[in-house]
Amino acid sequence: MASLRALEERTPGDSPLSDARGLIAQAQDPARHPDDRSALVEYLLASGLLNRFITVSNTRPEDEQVVVKGNEKVIRARLSDAMFFWEEDQKVRLESNLEALKQVIYQAKLGTSYEKVERFKLLARGLAERFEPAAAALTERAAELAKCDLETKMVYEFPELQGIMGREYSRLEGENPRVSTAIFEHYLPTEAGGTLPSDNVGAFVSIADKIDTICGCFRAGLIPTGAADPYALRRQGIGVIQIMRQRNFSFPLAALVDQSLRRFDAAGAALPDTAGKILAFIEGRMASILVEEGFAKDTVAAVLGVPMESVPNVWRRAQALQQLKDKPDFEPIAVSFKRVVNIIRRAEGFTPGPVEERLLTHPSESGLLSAYRSVHGQVQDDLRRGLFDEALVRVASLRQPVDAFFDDVMVMAEDAEVRRNRLSLLALVAALFDTFADFSKLSA
Repeated sequence: MASLRALEERTPGDSPLSDARGLIAQAQDPARHPDDRSALVEYLLASGLLNRFITVSNTRPEDEQVVVKGNEKVIRARLSDAMFFWEEDQKVRLESNLEALKQVIYQAKLGTSYEKVERFKLLARGLAERFEPAAAALTERAAELAKCDLETKMVYEFPELQGIMGREYSRLEGENPRVSTAIFEHYLPTEAGGTLPSDNVGAFVSIADKIDTICGCFRAGLIPTGAADPYALRRQGIGVIQIMRQRNFSFPLAALVDQSLRRFDAAGAALPDTAGKILAFIEGRMASILVEEGFAKDTVAAVLGVPMESVPNVWRRAQALQQLKDKPDFEPIAVSFKRVVNIIRRAEGFTPGPVEERLLTHPSESGLLSAYRSVHGQVQDDLRRGLFDEALVRVASLRQPVDAFFDDVMVMAEDAEVRRNRLSLLALVAALFDTFADFSKLSA
């Protein structure tokens, strides 16, 4: 907004009050967009606390003082209530509210808020033990306190302060600063592209809480539709993806989903293939983000068409594949690799087995096996080092021996042993492709 940008560019000597008056004039201008009014609030928040307030009216009152006094009366009452809640809440420790969560139904099919805390506390600690073992105890403590402010008088009256009050009350009680910050930050991000947790502890708790919500809702059949998403599961899924990507948390998301679903065993039977539906849902959110970031749709379909080992690596594979697609010789590479994949998929009753060298009757067969062996170890080493672009270039180098193989031999030979052996050789090559993407989904 123009008005907010003008404030950001204000020189140190400018008067905040004069800025506010200018904003009032702009907000009252009927030609201006209504969003400009939010600039008033954003500016005051950015400026720090002031012992004054601003209100905007869409009419011109006969006596402005009547409006001023009316608003002052309302604000004084609200501030008086807030001070009372602030003082009352501090008469008990934040942790004491944990017991009250046992009486709060989180969702009829998913139990109480206390049970939810117990579930995601274990998930969060598991993440900490994996990525920052020294912070495991802090993470567990943050998860334990994360929902306690929901039972405070302040949050009951001002629900938008959830997380904020937990952070402030825990600070006053002397909790570790990382714990206090995590109590607030576990709600982040609150929107797509929003602020993410600034610390691992908050990130662990945030991921765990969101995964618990997604898994619980899917388990109970509360799956988002095109018309409704009452539990904001799409936003939760995007939040998990953004946090894992930003903090480079590389681990199989499927394992975390399985761990979360097991915590619901006492809640009765789950819907069939719940884990698969959850992973497909999260992959759908990833696909949307990747396309929004400029990756081609066929690139996105290809990288998400193979098992997802970790969220950060999905982006690395997409970038490596996009770079390869930009090369002038990519089209023949894609054609060759798609042919490999399609032949294997169409081979009825085929199960890959070990390649028997005694059955390699043509130099092109031996040449392809040799080329595969020469790059396989290098590709695995590149992947361990995070060099996805280099690894994919090595895989692409198999194009010539693959083309020679197709030119010189009949894959579907009449001899069953030879046919199985040739298909198994192609399966080795295809498995190397599948480290990156499903090349059959590429448009080339």
